[in-house]
Amino acid sequence: LRLLLDFHTKTRTVNVLVDAWLDATSIRHWQSVGLQPREAYNSMLGSPLFTLEAVDWIGQAIRAYLTPNQILEVACLATERLQDAFQRFRAQDKLVASADGEGARKKRKSSAVEDARIDPEGFAVDFALVAKIVVVVLGSLAIRTTLEDSRREIYDAVSAACAAIVPCASKAVLQALDANNRRPSWAWQVVATGALLVYHGRKDRGWPEVHMDEDVKRQLCSLLGKDDVLPEFSLTIVREIYSIVPARSE
Repeated sequence: LRLLLDFHTKTRTVNVLVDAWLDATSIRHWQSVGLQPREAYNSMLGSPLFTLEAVDWIGQAIRAYLTPNQILEVACLATERLQDAFQRFRAQDKLVASADGEGARKKRKSSAVEDARIDPEGFAVDFALVAKIVVVVLGSLAIRTTLEDSRREIYDAVSAACAAIVPCASKAVLQALDANNRRPSWAWQVVATGALLVYHGRKDRGWPEVHMDEDVKRQLCSLLGKDDVLPEFSLTIVREIYSIVPARSE
């Protein structure tokens, strides 16, 4: 990994390295070796891709070696990958929910979607890992070195992504935990955790206009009193809702 990093810093292609890092967590890689989603989640977080040393190296390379044009390119790439991963998870969750639904119409659909059916937890893991990378990438960008128009484009793109994902995920977690089978609960919780990490990363870096809707705050607070809430998710909620983060410069 260090040799790869050295190559990309010397050739000023750290943007290519970021693209490869985002792709390395793809569901197709760990499914090919037979890992189940929850096993893959733990294995990937314990892999060389996510060690503190590797994250620090890549973060420093992003801050030091991206040109102003590459900063905008990488920010847009990271945001698009986050949104794409969320849409894939959401689509698969809806597909499986439809196939598992009650009633004759839903049962007739089951055979039609069986071949395309993949456990939504796999796509949830894909999103959660991408989100962790996006936090590092966005937090390492030297945004202040870009032109004002580029800064605004970055801020607006990430803000729009968070506004679309965080409320949807928090509401879906509540619904999943209240459902009889709680089938999608784990998946939605890791997705919501990843979304909150991206949101909190913006606030932690002192980005402008970072405000959470009061309804979303109430939903998140209500989750803390429920059974079966993942420890990582609970800690992320507490960190986001109850912490006061001082503004920091880029």
